Amino acid sequence: MVKTDDTRTVWDGLEDFNAPRKLKSQTEQKKSEFYVQELEESPKLRAAGDPVFIEYKLPFTVTPYYDYLDNFLLGYRLETRVTSSSDCIEVLVYSFDDYSYFQNNITDYTRSAWEAPIMNFTRAMGGNFSYVPINCYLMVNEMRDNVQTKFESFDTLGDFFLAFLFNMMGNALRFR
Repeated sequence: MVKTDDTRTVWDGLEDFNAPRKLKSQTEQKKSEFYVQELEESPKLRAAGDPVFIEYKLPFTVTPYYDYLDNFLLGYRLETRVTSSSDCIEVLVYSFDDYSYFQNNITDYTRSAWEAPIMNFTRAMGGNFSYVPINCYLMVNEMRDNVQTKFESFDTLGDFFLAFLFNMMGNALRFR
């Protein structure tokens, strides 16, 4: 056991978190005083009570909705029909994550840390979101070409509906 100069107790490199601690720097002390002052001066915050916990928005990739989307796309086998679909869906999902990170930075916004939301916004716009238009445009064009080629292989609209009905009957017999 070793005593350090800032009243923390340390055992072989591990800190005792129950020991009393001083603030590490003068800036942290100023930030702490700023938050207390904001809480005391704001009637809206005083009415709401002491903010004990801030619930941050989760990125899309850690929510169960991402699993649902992924399983749907695996079952639908979109990538086998449209090869450029994986690029579009990937940048869309990561753009949703960037939006969540931006919302979390807005939640943490203080007057002293104004640059964090701006930097995150420009990162989101210049990062994943900038690839969404071109990748999704290529995917839609490829889907349109596939549908047009498939529909042109039938002589009339009746042949198209007849093939649809036979396909449904074949699937119904297979599931039985």
